[in-house]
Amino acid sequence: MTPGQAPVDPLVIREPHPPAQLPLWVIPHHQISVVRRGGLKLGYRHDGHWQEGRLRAGDIVIEPAGTEVAWRWDQPFDCVDVFPERNGADAVLTRAATRRRHAVSWSGVEAATRPGRSDTEIVGVFLSPGLVNQVLEDLDGEVADRQLRAGFALRCPAIEHLAALLADEDRTALGSSMMSNSLILALVLAVIRSTADAGRPRLERRYELAPFRLRRALAFVEEHLDQHCGLDEIAAAAGLNRYHFARAFRRETGMPPCRFVMARRVERAKALLVETNRPLAAVAVSCGFSSQSHMTVAFRRFVGTTPGRWRRIACA
Repeated sequence: MTPGQAPVDPLVIREPHPPAQLPLWVIPHHQISVVRRGGLKLGYRHDGHWQEGRLRAGDIVIEPAGTEVAWRWDQPFDCVDVFPERNGADAVLTRAATRRRHAVSWSGVEAATRPGRSDTEIVGVFLSPGLVNQVLEDLDGEVADRQLRAGFALRCPAIEHLAALLADEDRTALGSSMMSNSLILALVLAVIRSTADAGRPRLERRYELAPFRLRRALAFVEEHLDQHCGLDEIAAAAGLNRYHFARAFRRETGMPPCRFVMARRVERAKALLVETNRPLAAVAVSCGFSSQSHMTVAFRRFVGTTPGRWRRIACA
């Protein structure tokens, strides 16, 4: 991801994995694995050192890009792989498929011939070094120790929650490039903070938004509600980097930029529903929603009912 670009439409792949042992390989992406439910026994080799342990729901494994790793596990699990950048997924998927063809189960039977359905689910988020470096540039001194370190069976509620949201984006109507951008930004920051040296000081900074910058941001949102209105674009209108802007905007308005934009779209939709006879689908497009169902989900969240029902009540 380059400055000014947001990761759009993350790729989410769901597939079962049978018990297996995978050969060594050097991972090209930072990989964050979160046990979402269930658990399993995992053997984990990182840079020549083996360790084994039982992972339980909420446990996190972090593997930095460029390290030599191998895994083996004792039971099937369902895997949800999330690639924030689709253009970086091909290389990982190709190499992973090759490794799985050479995988064997713990009993020596080819792993690919065994079914892999279970009550255990693991979410894997693959972050390219370029994406992480861009976030680090945007941090601008927020974290003193910027090195992402390996971790096994870590606990971090923030990472667990953010990974689950990314994994479910393809199943919800609230998925958008701005939402994806905000989730990924928060996830990268949480991962960096969770693996930073406890002995290194974290630089605290008070993030403020000058009134003129806030006015610019609000005006930009209102003018672009019917278009793509991403975090990078709003931050640029305010003259700040996206990280500083997101923190300062929330401090000033009480909500993150993505939620504010969604709330403003709902308010504009309410006005159009009362003032015009446009079909619901046309109103959704006019307000920047990706579809009528997208607008319906947003209405339920902010208004507590559907657009059609709200229109009938408001116009009665």
